[in-house]
Amino acid sequence: MKKQILSFLFCVLFLSGIAHTAFAYDTPQHNKTYEKVLFGPNGTHKLSQKAEEALTVIEYALYLSVDSFDQRGQDELDYLRKAGVNVLPDKIEDFSFLSNQHHERYTHMGWVHTYSIDLAQWHSIRKPMLISAVNNALDFGVSGWLIELDNAGWVSTDESIYDKKCVSFAALMYYVHILGDHSGNTYTTDPDRIPLGHRNYGETNRDIIYDLQEHLAVIFAAQSDSDTYKKLMDELSREGKEIRQLAQSRITKEDYLQYQEYAASIVDILATYVPKLLENEAFFANVFYK
Repeated sequence: MKKQILSFLFCVLFLSGIAHTAFAYDTPQHNKTYEKVLFGPNGTHKLSQKAEEALTVIEYALYLSVDSFDQRGQDELDYLRKAGVNVLPDKIEDFSFLSNQHHERYTHMGWVHTYSIDLAQWHSIRKPMLISAVNNALDFGVSGWLIELDNAGWVSTDESIYDKKCVSFAALMYYVHILGDHSGNTYTTDPDRIPLGHRNYGETNRDIIYDLQEHLAVIFAAQSDSDTYKKLMDELSREGKEIRQLAQSRITKEDYLQYQEYAASIVDILATYVPKLLENEAFFANVFYK
């Protein structure tokens, strides 16, 4: 009897360990990481009600677009609809799919990745929903209200109708989410995510560093001569060089701890410089600093 009890307890502990590691980086941790990158290492400052609502729109849209599966997220979808986000599916079933700890392989492979089987409806529903939510939450001026034409019965998922900064900001937050997963999840799920570094990185072999720098250059184009921007890009380049050296061969289980540390380090670099740059961008400052 004792052996049966011990065997049962071992199974429970083993399965609990699997559940913990497979989903080690949960929604509250992701939200904390978003806020760290947007507002600095200490997270949010005191926000107005309008700013709190804008942040919630962004965080809910990130959850729905990147992490929702098994028909989870109806409350978040309802919130976005009430908040006035325009490009939304009619129901959660339109983009949900059944999965397990490997759900990331359908949404985490990169901003422009083409999925051979788009089970999650990344390009047709999820990505347009995230961009639309960012457009709704932040202040992109004239181009921001073009999407309001859906009130006349017209809705477009074409990214070109949005301000380029809007699209790149959405992409930045998408990659902050994936960095959290790289730093908090397991070796077994690593192939389900776009790599931090690729030994032959470039337009056709994108990695997170490459894409981050591409989108940061769009968001902060007007600040490209500032010391803050230059330090941000220089530190990402240095980190990228080290990561790409590690990626010269297949990442092993022994390497993975260092790989996770690199992911956390990239978040720290972003959190050091991005908030300072965002304070100087009207689309962000008009919402969170007024």
